[in-house]
Amino acid sequence: MIPREISGPQERFERSGAQALRDLRPMSTRLWGSLMSEFSGAVLCVGAGLMLLEPASVDLILPAAIGYAALVLTRRVELPMRLPKSAGVADWNYPDPKNRAPRMAAGIIYLGRDIAGRELWITAEDGRQHATIPGTTGAGKTTAILGFVSNSLTHASGFVLVDGKADHTLFGEVMALARRFGREDDVLHLNLLVASGNKESNSFNPFATGNADAIREMVVSQLGEQAANDSNGVFRSRAVALIGAVIPVLTWIRDHAGVPIDIEKIRDALELRVIWKLAVKGHYELRDPATGKAKDIPLDLPQDVVYPLLAYLGELPGYDTDLDYNKQKSDDPSKQHGYARFYFTEMFTQLGVSLGHIFKVEQGDIDMRDVVLNRRILVVSLPALENSSDTLAGLGKIVVTSLRGMMAQMLGMPKEMLGMEAPYHIVLDELAYYATSDLDRMMAQGRSLNIAFWLGFQEVSGIFARLGEKTYTLLGNANLTAAMRQQDANRTREWIEETSGMTDVAQATSFRGGDIGVYHDTRQADVRQVSRVNWRDLQSLIEGEAIMLFGGRRIYAKVFHANVDNSGPKRLVRRISLAPPAHAELEARLDTIREIAARIENGIVAAGGREPMAPTLRAIFDAFRLAKANGGDRDACVEAAIRAAGEVPFVAREERQGAGARFSLMLKSALRGTKGEATGEVWPVEPFDKALFEKVLEIEAAIGEDGPAARERASALLGKIEVALQESEGTLPTRENREKLQADLATVTAVIVGGAEAAENPAARRRAEISP
Repeated sequence: MIPREISGPQERFERSGAQALRDLRPMSTRLWGSLMSEFSGAVLCVGAGLMLLEPASVDLILPAAIGYAALVLTRRVELPMRLPKSAGVADWNYPDPKNRAPRMAAGIIYLGRDIAGRELWITAEDGRQHATIPGTTGAGKTTAILGFVSNSLTHASGFVLVDGKADHTLFGEVMALARRFGREDDVLHLNLLVASGNKESNSFNPFATGNADAIREMVVSQLGEQAANDSNGVFRSRAVALIGAVIPVLTWIRDHAGVPIDIEKIRDALELRVIWKLAVKGHYELRDPATGKAKDIPLDLPQDVVYPLLAYLGELPGYDTDLDYNKQKSDDPSKQHGYARFYFTEMFTQLGVSLGHIFKVEQGDIDMRDVVLNRRILVVSLPALENSSDTLAGLGKIVVTSLRGMMAQMLGMPKEMLGMEAPYHIVLDELAYYATSDLDRMMAQGRSLNIAFWLGFQEVSGIFARLGEKTYTLLGNANLTAAMRQQDANRTREWIEETSGMTDVAQATSFRGGDIGVYHDTRQADVRQVSRVNWRDLQSLIEGEAIMLFGGRRIYAKVFHANVDNSGPKRLVRRISLAPPAHAELEARLDTIREIAARIENGIVAAGGREPMAPTLRAIFDAFRLAKANGGDRDACVEAAIRAAGEVPFVAREERQGAGARFSLMLKSALRGTKGEATGEVWPVEPFDKALFEKVLEIEAAIGEDGPAARERASALLGKIEVALQESEGTLPTRENREKLQADLATVTAVIVGGAEAAENPAARRRAEISP
């Protein structure tokens, strides 16, 4: 047999880069590092053995061993990344930005262990700076992601997991993980896999909430990117203009007429007949999906909302705005409008027919705002094999755009509503299939919204094909990289090596052969620059292993694997659909709530009279005031108050019968006063003159009224002024012109104060009586 000739190097000839590296640290540094490491236990064991062999050495070895043990136990505790919050000590790897002093340990997100067995933790602040998880197929990305997001369940939080090539096992693993923490009821599943016939999914209406711009962007994103040399670009631009004119009208109808937006209403609203009715007649044609019958709803649409529709009709070639839509001189307007509508046909077919069981609803089970604010668990399964690349990207963009709209709504919320200290996790796995150009802005804004993004992908080239140079802007937002096994030696290798950076190492340069064929190095080393991450190390990783890059550090890690029992049935939790409240009723309730809140904030609540002070509290108050008037110090006043409280006889209250009072009813009655206690006063409504209110309070305080009584009398006076202004509208100064009213009030105040002084001074009173 002819032997095979191999010209390339074989294993016995290869030497890894580590075999040529040399440690140039001084011997003292290496020895000290060993003594402070786990090797310290071996040193103490050797000392104990010497004492057993030679008892006379106890006096020498025991003090040295105690000192050595104390030195080891009090050494600075450090981990490769952060210390866990449970450590309760200063973390020297977590410096304060003010003065670089160590802050208290704050690690709450567990990632795994390094090759030395040390734990890997990051803080909530580190999590909000986002992470990337590159790894080829079979590297263990999904297992690592499930381990990472299990941290959020330990924080009583949740996460959103979007998988670009999912199967049904992913939902089962997430459900098993949620069951381990008793969170099955919080799991939602947006299952877009329908080829197998299993349509178990929660419903989702992405158009139900959000403003007109957010909904318009969501619909336009389904058109895909326009080609550079698209000969039909003018019709695509007209389609964008059409949806930009229709969506604001539907949003206004939703907000003012209570008609929710869904995929069917958007489809119907794009018909030329419906557009003409809205723009010319001011009627909205609402179709009943159950019967197919349509009815016209008259609306009082604002001109700024209707004008874009009129402009669209006027811009249609051949359309005469003086004629009805069905009485035009030719059919050119209808054809031109049909060309624009044609761009949305694929979207309506996909969302309204193929996935109609998910999207063709008015009130869906999934509300992105509810998912994030209430820390629920959402799993999104995208069909990688059922649809084309563009359709798959469009479905993914719906989810990403919904998340972006939710984040835009959260920007104006108080910080207290954004949740706890722990961040909310959003995981976008297999990102290359549905990457959008606005993801970098979402990540940049997510830090202030307490959101942590995890981006999983196989290689950078897939994302680069969709985003181009913006890919590096997106990946540059992540502060943590957990690089798993890789095969792409092009853009992925360049990105990882550039992210990790270069380092200087000492490397042996030559070897000297011996007499018997054994080679030894020449004990000479050159300093060379090499990449901190060797590409061969990445290729040789097994499942669950990773090289982590964090804050200039490189850690060879074994990621955390949440080994949860996956047996048992995995049933999707079904929500009960409730009809939304009537729009008019909801607005009336909101007006009442706003009025109650305004009264509470300004301290103007008509309680119908002051609540009498309890006997014990009255005795404490009187005794304390009397002791203070007699010159007693603080302790004497407190003793007098306690003694007075003990002298009040105890009277048992009657047991209350019936159900407790509803707090909401008490608040509503506070606006009008309770029955039997009404004072007959009229209370001011918002907005009122706060400066005038403060002046009246000063007058009431000057004549001896205490705080609550003074506020009630001042509120009643402002209420009477409000009634007088309403009854004498046109004869008295308006609310915007208070100068004359304030001058008159100052004159009245001077007369009242003068009369009070005359009452206290008899001589002044006689002069006032004599003077004309």
